[in-house]
Amino acid sequence: MRILILFSLIISLFACNKSTNTPPSKEIMAAGQKHYTAHCKVCHQANGEGTSMMNPPLANNKTVTGSPEKLTKIVLFGQSGPIKVNGKKFNGVMAPHSHLSDKQLSEILTYIRNSWGNEASAITTEQVRKVRFK
Repeated sequence: MRILILFSLIISLFACNKSTNTPPSKEIMAAGQKHYTAHCKVCHQANGEGTSMMNPPLANNKTVTGSPEKLTKIVLFGQSGPIKVNGKKFNGVMAPHSHLSDKQLSEILTYIRNSWGNEASAITTEQVRKVRFK
């Protein structure tokens, strides 16, 4: 009986660690790229590398691929003050983008989380809505 329980626990652990992240659709990525180009590219550049000391890179950035809620808050409500990304200091102002729709934001966020070598789950319209009205 103990062996059966132990075996079940081990199987459960592997099942929990198995990635269920499916790549976003081409349509979402195309829409995200379009909105990124219109609203984000000037500061974060077409390649996601940002601008020296002002705007941090989005490529290889743990905040981008980490908590969907934290990233959504930054994009929705903005951010200012010194931050450190990949060992480099930045001290710019991220303007809030609350004027964009939940759908536009979810497409942008999904795009940046899956571009320039980043791989992370998509952010849904519902996730953006929850952060907006929290």
